[in-house]
Amino acid sequence: MDGNLNGRAAAGTRAVDRKGIPQVRHERSTVAKRSIVIGRHKTSVSLEQPFWNAVHEIAHERNVTISELIGLIDRGRGHANLSSAIRLFVLDYYRGRTMSRGRVGSSALASRVS
Repeated sequence: MDGNLNGRAAAGTRAVDRKGIPQVRHERSTVAKRSIVIGRHKTSVSLEQPFWNAVHEIAHERNVTISELIGLIDRGRGHANLSSAIRLFVLDYYRGRTMSRGRVGSSALASRVS
């Protein structure tokens, strides 16, 4: 054990189970609903805070506004709802960054929106 009672650890830290396999506890993510303007249309998007943080980071790296980035995602999303499309875009974006380091296969959505 790691010194914590019942193999438990603080949120976001590692603990081990009875077989010594590392376990990770994740904090609950709260869903934040935000209003944004895409083109001239106002809409609201509900995402967990870590996804909002990632959208802000990606927009900053690409030197675009949040609305511009989400507009690009919206135009390339096909039939998925916008919140799901944003989550998939974020996943694809970070997978692509990892792939460029030689670790994981690429994905199409993040490259289509580039």
